[in-house]
Amino acid sequence: MKPLIKPKHLQQGDKIAVVSPCNGWAGDSCILWKYNLGVSRLQKLGLEVIAAPNTLYRGMGYSVPALHLLLEHAFTKMNAGAVHNYFEDNRKAAIKLHLNAGFIQTGHKNGIVDFLITKEQYEKQREANFCYC
Repeated sequence: MKPLIKPKHLQQGDKIAVVSPCNGWAGDSCILWKYNLGVSRLQKLGLEVIAAPNTLYRGMGYSVPALHLLLEHAFTKMNAGAVHNYFEDNRKAAIKLHLNAGFIQTGHKNGIVDFLITKEQYEKQREANFCYC
């Protein structure tokens, strides 16, 4: 096992980015107060908070390249055997994204869908020149 590498402690004035690669749900009216609360707590610590555009707004086009990078990292750098994800079944764009990327739906219960892609499935998609863009 590799030794744990701890990042340096943040200092007052440091910038911290808030990202949401798949959905931008933080901008939804029922969630926005939680996002604002988190930002205010970080600011009270003296940190400068930067929100990536997709954090507060859906449909910015970040999910496809973000998923591609995540899978590439998981399978090539971390040598993962599979990647699993789950989310609400009303997120039609996320479902389409995962199916197009080669994920297999492995479950659907209580409004939650489960998806899985193995390393072999990922490599097969890459060999077929699957475009994530």
